[in-house]
Amino acid sequence: MCSTHHQCRKSKVDEAREKLASMVLSHIPVDRTNYDLYPKAIYLAQMARRVILAINDPDTYLDDKDYYGNKRLELYDLLLLSHVIIFAEHP
Repeated sequence: MCSTHHQCRKSKVDEAREKLASMVLSHIPVDRTNYDLYPKAIYLAQMARRVILAINDPDTYLDDKDYYGNKRLELYDLLLLSHVIIFAEHP
């Protein structure tokens, strides 16, 4: 146990590492024993590169949001939801 509240607090660097590991790009796992943020840095650099490329050449690098392949998951969600509603109405 800590004798005072001040001794129990993490340093500002440790707090920043914890926030970066858990809140920023939270879908990318971080080993919290050594706080290796390299995978997050790589991902962020790749996303920045894609943005810069899309700004310079939008016809080539912009994703087509209306592409049929992007709709499959959306349609599956609607199908699943309709089955849940049907089974809820008719047990």
